[in-house]
Amino acid sequence: MLRSRLAVTAVASAILLHAASAEATPDHSPDAIAAPADATPTSAEPDWLLETSVLAALPAALPVGQSVGGAIGVHRAGWLSWGLVTSVSQAAENNLSNSVAHLEWRTRVVGGVALQRGRGALVLQGGLGATLVHETRLRHQSGRLPGGEKESNATALLPAAEIMAGARLRVFDSWGIAALAGPSWHGTAGGGLGFSALVGVLRWL
Repeated sequence: MLRSRLAVTAVASAILLHAASAEATPDHSPDAIAAPADATPTSAEPDWLLETSVLAALPAALPVGQSVGGAIGVHRAGWLSWGLVTSVSQAAENNLSNSVAHLEWRTRVVGGVALQRGRGALVLQGGLGATLVHETRLRHQSGRLPGGEKESNATALLPAAEIMAGARLRVFDSWGIAALAGPSWHGTAGGGLGFSALVGVLRWL
């Protein structure tokens, strides 16, 4: 009877020792499952937005016609953004006595908000700055006139402000398109109220 008890005790002790050693020894087998590690961090949203656009606007100083050209801007990306936009455009007018051409260089410090909707955003932004206008005025048939002034040039710097609303759409990867339009103002004797619009391509940096 005593021998039976000793045998059962020995077997039980061996089983317990084997189980304890199995728990204490780490499993280095190829089939062991390691804890998942997040090796790929989530990339942050781009900080800057580059905008290249076509500009169409009422001229800053001419009472008629349209000023057409190109614009480029850099914006701080996000729902609240700020940046700088500059453009070069040209407008022309012909009357009974003269041919007038205006070269306009517009520079604006802009700020606004963007309400995100999926891959697109509704945008409202305002801008303050100035427009440099260079005028070239040529008299008709001036080549046939003996002496006298045939062509005149003048330059003026006008304060300016504008409000534009529109939308941006992220088409693929870091590329997108945008369209903005709204009223503008130039500090001229006639009040200088006008309108401007931008349609262009976006690149998130």
